[in-house]
Amino acid sequence: MLVDVAKNWEAFWRNVASIQDRVLKGNGKKQIYGSQLFINEKTGKYEFFPIKDEENVNNKRHELGLQPLEVYLKSWDIKYVLIKSAGK
Repeated sequence: MLVDVAKNWEAFWRNVASIQDRVLKGNGKKQIYGSQLFINEKTGKYEFFPIKDEENVNNKRHELGLQPLEVYLKSWDIKYVLIKSAGK
């Protein structure tokens, strides 16, 4: 339903992505767009809740017209580095 609203320009895609990620996280699933973070109590640094297919997260974000994670997080002075999966 949210996607249909955004397609009709009645909602922003960034909000749709955030809500989708929040619902997935709340249901114990991995987020799609990397919009949900938390502060690691041990390091005091921001970390992502798990992201489904993290290697392609920027492609998914691009499909909605969203900035790459690196650019999005830079505004909060958070550095993001994709760690490639072992064996790839």
